[in-house]
Amino acid sequence: MKNKITLAFLCLFFIGATFAQQKRTCYAMEDIEERKATDPGLENRMKEIEKFTQKRVKEMESYQGKVNGSIITIPVVVHVLYTNSTNNISDAQILSQIDVLNKDFRRTNTDKTNKWSQAADTQIEFAMAKVDPNGNATTAITRKQVSGADWGTKFKAYNAMKSSASGGVDPWNTAEYLNMWIVPKMTNTSPQGDRTILGFAQFPGGSAATDGLVMIHDAFGSTGTLNPSFNLGRTTTHEIGHYLNLRHIWGDGGCGVDDFVSDTPESDAPNYGCKTGHVSCGSEDMVQNFMDYSDDACMNLFTVGQKNRMRAVLEAGGSRRSLALSDKFGSGNTGGGTTQDPCNGGATLTENTGSFNDGSGSQNYGNGKNCTWLIKPANGGKVTLNFSSFNTESGYDFVTVYDGSSASATQLGKFSGTSTPSAVTSTGNAMFVKFTSDGSVTAAGWAANYTSATSSADTQAPTAPSSLTASNVAQTTLTLNWSASSDNVGVTEYDVYRGSTKLGSTANTSVNITGLTAGTAYTFSVRAKDAAGNVSSSSNTVSVSTLSNSVSYCSYKGTTSYEWIDYVSFGGMTNSTGANGGYGDFTSKVATVAKGSTSKIVLSVGYSSTVYKEYWSVWIDFNKNGTFESSERVVAGSASTASNVSADITIPASALLGQTRMRVAMKDTAQHTTSCGTYNYGEVEDYTVNITASTTRDSDVVRATNLGNDTSLSLMAYPNPSSDFVQVELASKSNDIAYRVVNTIGKVVKAGRLDNSRSLNVSNLNTGIYILEVNDGQKLLKTKIIKK
Repeated sequence: MKNKITLAFLCLFFIGATFAQQKRTCYAMEDIEERKATDPGLENRMKEIEKFTQKRVKEMESYQGKVNGSIITIPVVVHVLYTNSTNNISDAQILSQIDVLNKDFRRTNTDKTNKWSQAADTQIEFAMAKVDPNGNATTAITRKQVSGADWGTKFKAYNAMKSSASGGVDPWNTAEYLNMWIVPKMTNTSPQGDRTILGFAQFPGGSAATDGLVMIHDAFGSTGTLNPSFNLGRTTTHEIGHYLNLRHIWGDGGCGVDDFVSDTPESDAPNYGCKTGHVSCGSEDMVQNFMDYSDDACMNLFTVGQKNRMRAVLEAGGSRRSLALSDKFGSGNTGGGTTQDPCNGGATLTENTGSFNDGSGSQNYGNGKNCTWLIKPANGGKVTLNFSSFNTESGYDFVTVYDGSSASATQLGKFSGTSTPSAVTSTGNAMFVKFTSDGSVTAAGWAANYTSATSSADTQAPTAPSSLTASNVAQTTLTLNWSASSDNVGVTEYDVYRGSTKLGSTANTSVNITGLTAGTAYTFSVRAKDAAGNVSSSSNTVSVSTLSNSVSYCSYKGTTSYEWIDYVSFGGMTNSTGANGGYGDFTSKVATVAKGSTSKIVLSVGYSSTVYKEYWSVWIDFNKNGTFESSERVVAGSASTASNVSADITIPASALLGQTRMRVAMKDTAQHTTSCGTYNYGEVEDYTVNITASTTRDSDVVRATNLGNDTSLSLMAYPNPSSDFVQVELASKSNDIAYRVVNTIGKVVKAGRLDNSRSLNVSNLNTGIYILEVNDGQKLLKTKIIKK
């Protein structure tokens, strides 16, 4: 989309002043205008971040870059600003929020479901920092008693808590720590009434002095002093999504407005409560997504596309790369036989033998512990863990052991009490140990040691994938499926080949192939790969020919000296382009719509200089006969704007199922009378539409909605006040402009048409205030004039 990135810098969560209607809303665009006024470079920085993000995500989706297998841990510091014991939240409440984040971002949350197949483990974790900016050991929790409870009476106060000069706490180095500020209260005062702000986050690209997120004390965590409507910690999950560059799932607009994520369904507005099954924009809304406005108990997932977008800002070249590289949560000493104390963070043990304990020494361990150890020797085999002592509060404080590299692996044992557990052994070369304690009563603690037999380097390749088949073959796309390979350690990915050319890699046993040529023969094969880089022999080779284009279409072409089509979005397909010489063949781009459904098409024009009035037509060949008939013109309208315009398209019940052609045409001289031939000043683009079975309602009528011009035209009258003549300035090419002058009681006192000079004689009007209405045949505009 041509320079049309919607910028949002802070996203503020609101609730009403009373608890009768506790709905979340966001206060983003008002804030960004304030930010842009004081930071002229912000808009360009955010555009550059978005450009990099979209490029990086595209590489991930086309297998040129992968994010599997690499866990990114983000160090966290929490600054508590309090006025009394109620809002001076406990360590346990803070740690409960970190636990929620890790479960939500790693998809180990107990309320997850399998409804959405694109739900993903983001492979992002959070840990309280162990080292402060000066290199000293820390709990990463700071506390400051303040005199004022409310930190949000007006916008400029929203960041006051982030500065000691304004009574708050300065952030720790925001390049190395995710800073969270907890405050008693934030209120936004507006003409609509007072609203409580639950929290807000800063998007990538803003000032380092204010980077991070802010939450009120009773919407943070899942235990302790909490508002019952926001007591599961999902507000913070949502805000960190913004912090890592996610937009709201509905794109902060209607159908056709993008959240820059390809696998989230279109939605026309936020969802509140838990409106499971709600349909908008022709598909079911993903109300369970963390980036909607649903209740805490309804949210449970991020998607693969959202994972890729968040990972993009954390990977090489990303705006938060330094945060991903930070080791402030503590990496631990990896030497064999050395005691490890990761609380509250994590340690990785890479030697073949070692020991670790609860970290309390001769004292009882503390409350609110959340400690982890990953035992993964570089050349080790199975890991055996033995406890040399064990004493925890029975039924409340636990040591849990997992058979793998994270808490999502199979549990080998969960131990509590005073009995020393028996030895446990992993099935592979990794073991994960987690120690948690609650907010009261402690005990002497425990100690453990481990051993791992040295194993030789893996040289055994996986078995070859089998039963490779091709399905869903179309003109330009198809799907490959195969049976999984086996390996002595484990298959990590499959390399997909077209002939001898490697297309990319996937961890799945199916892949969609796009960008093929219609009526062309291809051969495909697949090879398996393990973690050591061993590659299997090739699968069987499958030969397949893409479908030929069964019909041919007439050519239709404009010229692009001054304007061209630069954006089309319809049926889940979006395409941003530049000038294409008058015609662009984008039939490899497929929009999917259902018979009987109504979907919105969004269009925009690119200009070399001046904005003109453009006439749009869209045809869809519903009967697949290769001709765009007059009854198949689904859009006919005009607009004078470089911004997005839209129209609704209804697919008739008589439309044939399957793929067909859609033609989008734009020109500036007059409305299109044909879909074939050539013309001056404009452009034509062809697309593919896949029509599926009816899902909602039937209609044999194809409705074309005229495009409107909502923003581009402006009206100015001067001098103002005037005693004789008023010069009317209107950004319109039309020479046929009607006007009316209306007094303050609604009476028309003068009317007519402006000549080419666009000068209006007001000398015969009485002294006073009037409304000048101007209509250029496309839009009615108004402005106030004063006769003196």
